[in-house]
Amino acid sequence: MAYHPITMNLVKQIIQLQANGVGIKTIAAHLGISKNTVKAYLRRKHKQGLTDQQVISTVNPMLEVDFRLVSEQQRENYEMFLKRAEYYAGELANRKRTHVTRMILWEEDYRAGLIRLKYSQFCDHLKRYLKSKHPSLVMTHRPGEKMFMDFAGDKLYYMEPKTGNRIAVEVLLLTLGYSNYTVAVAIASQKTEDLIEGSVILFSRLGSVASVLVPDNLKSAVTTPDLYEAVINERFLDMANYYGLVVMPTRPVKPKDKAKVETHVNVVYQQVYARLRNMTFYSLEELNSALTDKMNQLNEATMQDYGVSRKTLLERDERTHLKPLPASSYALTKQYRVTVGQNNHVKLTSLNKYISVPHRLIGQKVTVLVSGGIARVYHERECVATHALKKGELYLTQQDHLPTIHQEYLQSLSPDKLRERAR
Repeated sequence: MAYHPITMNLVKQIIQLQANGVGIKTIAAHLGISKNTVKAYLRRKHKQGLTDQQVISTVNPMLEVDFRLVSEQQRENYEMFLKRAEYYAGELANRKRTHVTRMILWEEDYRAGLIRLKYSQFCDHLKRYLKSKHPSLVMTHRPGEKMFMDFAGDKLYYMEPKTGNRIAVEVLLLTLGYSNYTVAVAIASQKTEDLIEGSVILFSRLGSVASVLVPDNLKSAVTTPDLYEAVINERFLDMANYYGLVVMPTRPVKPKDKAKVETHVNVVYQQVYARLRNMTFYSLEELNSALTDKMNQLNEATMQDYGVSRKTLLERDERTHLKPLPASSYALTKQYRVTVGQNNHVKLTSLNKYISVPHRLIGQKVTVLVSGGIARVYHERECVATHALKKGELYLTQQDHLPTIHQEYLQSLSPDKLRERAR
């Protein structure tokens, strides 16, 4: 059985009671500890050569070192464990050996005589060793510097009125690093379009933005997660640039990088999800209205560690350091990189439309940006064509984009030209 030490204040009581002539049995009964524990600490005092006054006058942390009851056997067992500790850590961290457990590692080495610890002691020492290998850094965030973004793991639901089906939705959270002020929105999915739309809503609710946006490695935001050179989704980056944000994704498999929002996900579960559990919603708008109301209550509640609310910290200390929003909200932009066809049109695949481009660009690469029902075609820093996307029309053609011979031919087919030829 593992030894559980008593406090140094109790040790000092043992020494003082014995100095007053009280017997070991009476000391044990008076302090509520065993006789063997009393004897062990008295032996330890004599072994260290300490006087009663030295024990009583020594501060507790220093006294703990002198009175640590560790037998020679326990010391040897621990030293044997330390020799193998790095091996255990490597085996448990090896992703290619997903089925290795602490029990297996202990059984193998115990049977081989490489360690003598019992399994419970082995687990306790291993837990402490692994923690010492991964210390946490206390991060201090300056006002207006960073905001953290992540999806909650658990979904929320609303009821489809006509079918009665429960529709699952994702919950996107945004937390300011300094004030901990948190906003949330329910969106249909984690797709890039929904993520961008949700981000715009959150920025609007916040009323301003920080300088740096730290998203988790969401597939819809980070195309290629990497420890040093993550590749950001172009459409997400376009939205960030519109708001003047620097995007700094967290490192892969490093949840401590986004501890702020990770912590607030759990807070939202307890303070928001729990309060919505008995409510039924019949639309995404209705769900978002209730979610916003509960988030406002959370932000107005006093934080125990700070003594003030998140809202107070935001308005008092951080608001003036945040960047104002642009005059209008970001409009989702679709981008196409395409080659101009032989018929001087380019295809917008997802929209199933063909739009014309000046014929001089046939065979060349152009970039098409589609936003708000308008398609703009760019070639080498120049906007070469603009089209209003009309429903029901497959080809959108501007005659001045066509070669002269094609323009003349089309003009020859006009009703006026045909009448003239008929006459």
